[in-house]
Amino acid sequence: KKHKALIDRLDELEGRMMVTERNDDDDEEEEETESPATGDENQRTNGEEKKEPETSDEIEIGEPGSLSVDQLRKIVNKDGSFYPQVEGCDNPYRDGYITEPPKKPRASYLFFQGIYRQVYQKKHPDKSLGEIMTLMGEAWRGLGEDGQAPFTQLAREEMAQYENEKALLEKAEKASEVWQPLRRCEMVLNRISEDGFAGIFQEPVDLEEFPDYEEFVEHPMDLSAVRAKLKETAWARKYQAPENFARDMRKIWNNCKIYNQHGSAIWHVADYLSKQFERLYHSWVLEFRTKYLRWADPRARPWEQSCRKCEGEHGTPDEKMVSCDHCGAHYCMTCLRRPLPEIPPVWHCPDCVPKLVGEKGSRMLSTVTELAARKRAELGDIPKKTVLKRLFLVKWAGLGYEQCTWETAEDINDDELITEYRRLNNMTPNEPELKYDDVRSVLDAASAYINHENAGGSAFIPDLRCQLYSQTRALQFCKFGMDIPDAVALECGPKTRASALFAVGEQRGQAVEEAVAAVSDIVEQIAHTERPSSKLLHESLPPCL
Repeated sequence: KKHKALIDRLDELEGRMMVTERNDDDDEEEEETESPATGDENQRTNGEEKKEPETSDEIEIGEPGSLSVDQLRKIVNKDGSFYPQVEGCDNPYRDGYITEPPKKPRASYLFFQGIYRQVYQKKHPDKSLGEIMTLMGEAWRGLGEDGQAPFTQLAREEMAQYENEKALLEKAEKASEVWQPLRRCEMVLNRISEDGFAGIFQEPVDLEEFPDYEEFVEHPMDLSAVRAKLKETAWARKYQAPENFARDMRKIWNNCKIYNQHGSAIWHVADYLSKQFERLYHSWVLEFRTKYLRWADPRARPWEQSCRKCEGEHGTPDEKMVSCDHCGAHYCMTCLRRPLPEIPPVWHCPDCVPKLVGEKGSRMLSTVTELAARKRAELGDIPKKTVLKRLFLVKWAGLGYEQCTWETAEDINDDELITEYRRLNNMTPNEPELKYDDVRSVLDAASAYINHENAGGSAFIPDLRCQLYSQTRALQFCKFGMDIPDAVALECGPKTRASALFAVGEQRGQAVEEAVAAVSDIVEQIAHTERPSSKLLHESLPPCL
């Protein structure tokens, strides 16, 4: 019974691993396709040695131990990899292309049996299968460790691949892996980028053409920057939470609406693309968070143009296809549970119909409203924002006046020449020559005005310093025929202070208070046995006294 079970196991592996010789018909076909060659041309062609055939069918299997690891690997993988691979998919278990767990890896002796079984059967046609297995076992033991090393290496490689397949299977069982938000966000970005109106958002805004853009937009964003973040590992991890992806995409449309006038053509373009993005983002990304559909399921890929039920197997023409108003999924009219006699103006797929009865006040995003926004964007050409630039009419040396050209200050690149031109024509620049940072640095470095708090000194020194500073400022106003500000006049001295008080009209009341304050100072000094000089008394009193 054990022997029969082993034979059944070998028969199962025979179709995958066994190498057969070419039959006579194949030899005749290859002779017809090959170019004729005789004599030494069989060994050499145009002076070059013929390369060793790469296909496993053409590898001659000699005695055990005569093949290298690469040759053995080609023979084993002749009919495909032991663990199937799906093109364009990094985890077939997650995407649903493979529904069974990975097969157990093979032992090194099984590789030896699969390759040499037919060789031994042809070499000993009169022996039974059991005797052939005995001969193969003796040959295997006779190889020793060195001869068995290539088969052992193949077994180790298959064991490592088996561990990798197990890891992929464990990863595929996680709910977040089934959702694949990063992959879905990329599909949304591709669909937006393919729109004809998205061309102006593909690259960053040209600051030379729109120099004031950064004054209105704090964080610029464009489609190429979002695509770069999808490819970058650090940002791709952040985009696993698709809210970060949506935040950057919305920033593109909001920046356009901020910089451009409301109601302009380019504003309507941003509004249309914004509506399209919101619909695709909700129907292709967010709504699959809880659906748990494998990627192999056609309903998990609503962006494809084929029917989401038959995947185009029926060959239905486009005029017999309907598209969902929300997610854009395509279906054949005959593949639906209730076939449609004609295309309705608005139709929802079976997955979106339950969403129509949502919460009170909620509204499903629709392609109809999106197309209305597109029509508004198509009414006119996309305008460019007008930016005023000052130009100078330049008369070039050695050329006549008919060769004068209009040039910007950057093209002239001679500040002294422009300053002299303005001086001769008694012109002043509309904009200050100094930059804001330069003005700010000068103001910050300038010392504060002198007052009683920061004048320093003792006794009458602070008053004298304040008076000197105020008198200097008052003289500058007088030189230009301007009135002295009240705040400066109050600090210049008693006479100017009294004049200022009378000028503002509070006048006598405060003047009397000043006189009272002066008399109080005199009384205080006398009380401290200090005899003030007459000159000091006279100067400290207001002129009204």
